[in-house]
Amino acid sequence: MQRLDGEGDHARDRDGVTVTALLDQLIIEGTDQLDYPGIVFRGPAHDRRAALAAGPDVWEIVAMYATDVRIWMVKDMSSENTGD
Repeated sequence: MQRLDGEGDHARDRDGVTVTALLDQLIIEGTDQLDYPGIVFRGPAHDRRAALAAGPDVWEIVAMYATDVRIWMVKDMSSENTGD
């Protein structure tokens, strides 16, 4: 446990997190990665975000998809109003 305590102190100094919080975060992220292969987590301990291993953050993909859906809906409503 000595090694973990030393590393935990470094993590706490760097990110302001306790050893317990760091372990909780690593366990949650590890199990999420088992459920969703290809997803990694980026960012500092207080602001983690899911991302593709070799690509953008997940929120960026969702934002692009949401924009495409809104464009499709506007086009669909437009064609209903014009009879196209």
